[in-house]
Amino acid sequence: MGLGIALLAGVLLYFLSQQGERKGISDAGVSDAPLDAQLSKNFRLSEFLRSRVMPSLKNYRPSLAEFSNLQTLVDKVLQPLRDQLGPITITHGGRPPLTTPQGVTFAKAMLAAGYKPARNSDHARFAAADFVMTHPELLPTAFMALQDNPFVRQIIAYQEPGEPINLIHVAVVHPGYGRLSAPKFATVVKG
Repeated sequence: MGLGIALLAGVLLYFLSQQGERKGISDAGVSDAPLDAQLSKNFRLSEFLRSRVMPSLKNYRPSLAEFSNLQTLVDKVLQPLRDQLGPITITHGGRPPLTTPQGVTFAKAMLAAGYKPARNSDHARFAAADFVMTHPELLPTAFMALQDNPFVRQIIAYQEPGEPINLIHVAVVHPGYGRLSAPKFATVVKG
């Protein structure tokens, strides 16, 4: 039995090493992951590292925990949704604890740009993304599909007064942050 367990452990380690090579993961975390690291057949790491308010985000390399959360978000939520409904464009991904050379934090930069970031946002743990779709008329369908996904922690749909949904925020269940007891499937009207 000991040999069987050792063989299984060896196969598992080999599999994990192959997965790491495919995604640009190192033993020390993901600090060496290239921006074009492929997370799934349709999503790359660079898509989650873009920000108009914090341009230096493009140089950030997620920690192993952040990368794990992001990979779960892609594998369990975004890629299946993309497979079902078509192209998705990430408008906001991770929000790490970055500070500009002038001492401005990511949260302060967002406030200055007119956004109201949540204090305990799943974006800060790379467990959330905001997205739009190539076919915006499918956003309500996406919203409904996400409600049935057991890996979804939170969904928020955004829309202008009298207009259809124009953006969706989705957060994934991740270590220490399970599905909300009363999931927030709220439609927030910007105005």
